[in-house]
Amino acid sequence: MQHATGPVTDALWLLASPVSEGGYGDDRLARDLVLEVGSGVDVKGAAASTKHVAGFVEELAKKLPGLLLANLSVVLPHLNNEGVSFFKKSQEN
Repeated sequence: MQHATGPVTDALWLLASPVSEGGYGDDRLARDLVLEVGSGVDVKGAAASTKHVAGFVEELAKKLPGLLLANLSVVLPHLNNEGVSFFKKSQEN
């Protein structure tokens, strides 16, 4: 899973980027994945899976910041006291 983060976010960037930037201009898959990450992450669960999801969100934020910002309400609940580990895991890489 950890090695798939780069290629998956690259593919999402290609799909979601405007046609003028060489993409396809369709961000539906990326939005669906952000919604899935936001609804399915158990921040109290296994540290390894939290670390990988945090890495995916970090990479996605670098490549598609507008998309993640537009869907921030989905990720925001993970920033509570318990969810801080969600983002700290990405800094451990």
